[in-house]
Amino acid sequence: MTPFENTNSNENPAELVSGIKHGKTDNFLILANLFRDKLISIAYSFGLSDSEREDLIQEGYIALYKAALTYDEVKGASFSTYFTVCAKRRMINWVEKNIKSGISSLPLSAFNDTELEKIAVSTECVEDDIILKTQVYELISLADKILSSSEKRIFDLYIKGYTPNEICDMLEISKKSYDNALFRIRTKLRSAK
Repeated sequence: MTPFENTNSNENPAELVSGIKHGKTDNFLILANLFRDKLISIAYSFGLSDSEREDLIQEGYIALYKAALTYDEVKGASFSTYFTVCAKRRMINWVEKNIKSGISSLPLSAFNDTELEKIAVSTECVEDDIILKTQVYELISLADKILSSSEKRIFDLYIKGYTPNEICDMLEISKKSYDNALFRIRTKLRSAK
């Protein structure tokens, strides 16, 4: 079987992921085929050149494999949602590291439901989930109004799930500067509510 040969579209991603975790390498080829269009769509959303897009697609396949290895069905999110978050995060990281004159980070207003799912845990109740997402949107809007530009950059990366060390490396700041900024951010957001 070639990596993108047509496969049965009824394949269950959770079963494929389980097989990958148990060493069934052919399962990854099937999984890659199932998520190929989604991965390409995510890469195209960055609006980069063809060669850069190809690099993003490769990063997406790496994210797919790592997502398969780290996915935990018990936490409740679907594999598709989990993979989407992992792929976007990996692609954003690649863009930030490799496109000097391009995107440095997505603006706070660029969040959609998929990004919000990695910020807030989905609940069993749809109404609660909507309320939670609305609160996150309000927090992002508030942050955009009251934080300084450097605080916004830190907040933006923080809520996207980057680790403190990754943020310090990306912004070329010390851990102490990061900690101080995060303290100021939390203080401003609490007092503004």
